[in-house]
Amino acid sequence: MPTTVLVTGVSTYLGAGVARALAASEGVERVVGVDVMAPEFPLGEAEFLRSDARNPLLGRVVRQAGIDTLVHVPEPSAATGRSARVAAREAMVIGTMQLLGVCQAVPQLRHVVLASTGSVYGSSASSPAVVTEQTPTTTLARGGHVRDAIEVESYVRAVARRRSEVGISILRLTHLFGRHSHSAMTNYLRAPVVPVPLGFDARIQALHEDDAVDVLVAAASGEPVDTLNVAGDGVVTLRQLLRLAHRPSVPVLTTTGRALGRLARWAGIAGVEPDHIDYVMFGRCLDTSRMCDVLGFVPRMTTRETVQWYARETWGVVPSRPASDLARPETPRLTVVPDLPRREEGR
Repeated sequence: MPTTVLVTGVSTYLGAGVARALAASEGVERVVGVDVMAPEFPLGEAEFLRSDARNPLLGRVVRQAGIDTLVHVPEPSAATGRSARVAAREAMVIGTMQLLGVCQAVPQLRHVVLASTGSVYGSSASSPAVVTEQTPTTTLARGGHVRDAIEVESYVRAVARRRSEVGISILRLTHLFGRHSHSAMTNYLRAPVVPVPLGFDARIQALHEDDAVDVLVAAASGEPVDTLNVAGDGVVTLRQLLRLAHRPSVPVLTTTGRALGRLARWAGIAGVEPDHIDYVMFGRCLDTSRMCDVLGFVPRMTTRETVQWYARETWGVVPSRPASDLARPETPRLTVVPDLPRREEGR
């Protein structure tokens, strides 16, 4: 159990929730929440420091407090302009590098927890049906957010290489759904008419924002777990998701995703990047076995329940299925099954 924790990104629902929960945990003596913006959500007993990684004040606070655990919740930006994109990259990537430089100089540091994204695996026709933590991250990332996430992960791993006594926990979260959390997927669903690539039916996983808070708190409260995929139980296809959410859609004839991207921007979908277009065409399924077996964490809401909850909270959609059916996942938990031996001809 940590005693002194630094939590970044506390202006977001995710960061504020983690800081508040850790501050209320038994054995935790002090939690310092850091962000360049004032928090919109209550921090409970956690302290707030308005600063960025370049501010010398942050270094003094970290050293004086003797931080033993860092929970880093970087906030991706939907900036699309060139100058805005450069500024967003500096805040996320360069800011992370400077923050880790400050924290790794503290002798008491023992654990770094990073809220990353499952998008680092990419989506393509050649992607495996189910990706595990051993699946290589994509080398063909076309969106700035995915490239930034991969680079941030590399900086966190570098801390463990420089200081062998520091453990890391990198949680690759699938798309978040919630009142206060916005992702590329929720922006996509909020379009007046959702463009759907004709001939594709991507497999989708979802994670409730409160489950995302809980899994980060569980990781920070326990032993380092290296890399974990995090998603709600079960899978729905894109067309099933649209039916569950009662969202109007229009099929789009496209082979490269570019036409879909142009139509998405025309429809007013904010923050659409090429990698998300690939995602709604090919989908992605995260194997969550290690989340259950190593961390001992199971999200309270399945993928299907999360989508239905989000549709009810956002558009007032009442689920058509009985309540007893809502707890039943769309498919069994995703695990990797070894290939069966091929049957020899003539038998």
